[in-house]
Amino acid sequence: MTKTRKRRIRPLRILLVACIFFFFINVLITLGVSLIRSFYHAPSQVMEITAEPVQEVYVDPVYLNAYDLDKYKLVNQYLTYNDDQYTYEVGVDVSTHQKNINWETLKNTGIDFIFLRVGYRGYETGLINADSRFNERISMANTYKIPAGVYFFSQAISEEEAVEEAEYVLDKIKDYKVEYPIAFDMEDASDHDRIKDMTAEEYTKVAAAFARRIREAGYEPIIYGSASWLETKIFMEEIQDICGFWVASYNTAKLPMIHDYKIWQYSSQGQVPGIDGIVDLNIYMKKK
Repeated sequence: MTKTRKRRIRPLRILLVACIFFFFINVLITLGVSLIRSFYHAPSQVMEITAEPVQEVYVDPVYLNAYDLDKYKLVNQYLTYNDDQYTYEVGVDVSTHQKNINWETLKNTGIDFIFLRVGYRGYETGLINADSRFNERISMANTYKIPAGVYFFSQAISEEEAVEEAEYVLDKIKDYKVEYPIAFDMEDASDHDRIKDMTAEEYTKVAAAFARRIREAGYEPIIYGSASWLETKIFMEEIQDICGFWVASYNTAKLPMIHDYKIWQYSSQGQVPGIDGIVDLNIYMKKK
């Protein structure tokens, strides 16, 4: 028989094989770690969907006016306006402070309208008082066919008092022609005003109560005030759908306010033929 010879395994060869084996294991581990890190930290090129950014559109809650300051022109003492959207009318507002009015002369001046004070509530007593010349003047305005609006100076401290004032106005005008708005005039008169401690929310509710009652009766209500009063004393956005705004501002080098308005009282120093003394001048903005 042939004797089988045992094969000797050399230690050097074993060591070499082991080194190669561990080298490949180390490479595989390194690649695996790199893949895991890239999966968690790198942006995915396949699965990630990036949404388009949503552009936010700001809508001012208060209606803004569309008037162009450059289109306003002072002609003599009267402010005029004309563009593709609007035209204008000029007018005055009077109370017992204007002592005498020559109605025929006033008619011939070209004035388009007149606002007459109906009455007022006492800023301390809270009592309603009539303007002593109202009945005479509304009658004369109707006679001379000068379109008239009216206003009431309010010191109402509740919605109930505001409605009371509106009812008073409606009763006083029921026998006359009123073609222009009925204005609610609430402004600071002294340090003893009964309204001086009211909040903007309370002012707004009072103005809204007056405006709603006037509108219910078929007339157009409007809220009068300075630009600062309208912008800070009431929440215009809460009542802009039931009434317009009549703003007083005597600087014609700039628009009185950015918010929409129907009438701009632009001067308190007007001198109009037919009216004794100085008088407020107004421009009424009318859509074409």
